[in-house]
Amino acid sequence: MAYRVGVDVGGSFTDFAVLDDATGEISTLKVFSRPDAPGAKS
Repeated sequence: MAYRVGVDVGGSFTDFAVLDDATGEISTLKVFSRPDAPGAKS
């Protein structure tokens, strides 16, 4: 079982992508973030 993970930390959002190498399935998540408080709830 192998996964590839990508993260893009940008201005207002942090994006996550996960690829399951076995099935080719891609999962994504977009989270609101701020440079002074990444992951803080709005």
